[in-house]
Amino acid sequence: MKLTTKRLILREFNATDVHAMHAWQVDPRYLEHYPVDSTSPQDTQDLIDRFLTWQLEQPRWRWQLAIELWATGELIGSAGVRRATVDAPTADIGYELNPTHWGQGYATEAMRQLIFFAFDDLCLAELTARVVDSNAASLRVLQRLGFMHARRIWPQRAECRLLRDS
Repeated sequence: MKLTTKRLILREFNATDVHAMHAWQVDPRYLEHYPVDSTSPQDTQDLIDRFLTWQLEQPRWRWQLAIELWATGELIGSAGVRRATVDAPTADIGYELNPTHWGQGYATEAMRQLIFFAFDDLCLAELTARVVDSNAASLRVLQRLGFMHARRIWPQRAECRLLRDS
């Protein structure tokens, strides 16, 4: 599967993406908003292996795509749509970007394309996204795309929702 925008390609992950993905996952700016217990290269490999397994599911119900710059082919992030079950009418949607590419509109551009895919191709009724309160830039991305605050899920995290016909 491949989705494209003016500046981006959202494509399936492959095994060679580990090094590029690991580079942003150990960046302190990234870790400020995505706290994890371990950031080893093996952890990144395990994550990509999970995405590769999802590609083989039939019927498919989870998509995690690599975000690549159209002009250079550089891997700059990841974005996904994940149903809780194979026939769920809703899904969780999210993204992460290499901090060196923050503030350039890539998150909004990638998410907009993923929203079209979720609503138009998958015919989902609703999308949810989770955001850390301290990540004001990600909250603005979600608001720009029409997501509304739905509920608090952890002390420092909120869940936002976007309905198909909003």
